[in-house]
Amino acid sequence: MQICQKFSLGEIDSQNGTSLLMADNIPLNIRVDGTILEAQFTLDDGDSLIWLTENSPYDEGLHIYLLGRADEIQDALEAGAVFAAGILEIISEKENTVIFKFFKNLIKYKLTVENQPRVNFFLTTGWKYKSLLQKHRLIVEESKN
Repeated sequence: MQICQKFSLGEIDSQNGTSLLMADNIPLNIRVDGTILEAQFTLDDGDSLIWLTENSPYDEGLHIYLLGRADEIQDALEAGAVFAAGILEIISEKENTVIFKFFKNLIKYKLTVENQPRVNFFLTTGWKYKSLLQKHRLIVEESKN
């Protein structure tokens, strides 16, 4: 996994908290939740992770999307809580994992990108999948480190 600069945002709708996703300055016809592109990574298999926030000082939300090589959304999850501030801090990244902090607490999270989708209904507190009724490649849990 390595940091990339492939993606950007266009047509930001601040009222609805969404943006048009662009790759290499070309619109992808995909609207994503979030108005600030915080981080982006290319995985070893050519897939990408993008991390967006909502730019809200009181009810900040974090949205993580897994995009396939053809820039289609394969999986997505989000975190947020009412009256909870959040600042994304990427601590480390490896082959298929990212250790990070988001909420203003002492909890570190571990995001793992699985090679094959699997059924997973349960995430750690504050997190949910954007589409529950599908198999997932993104798994988030509290980090033990």
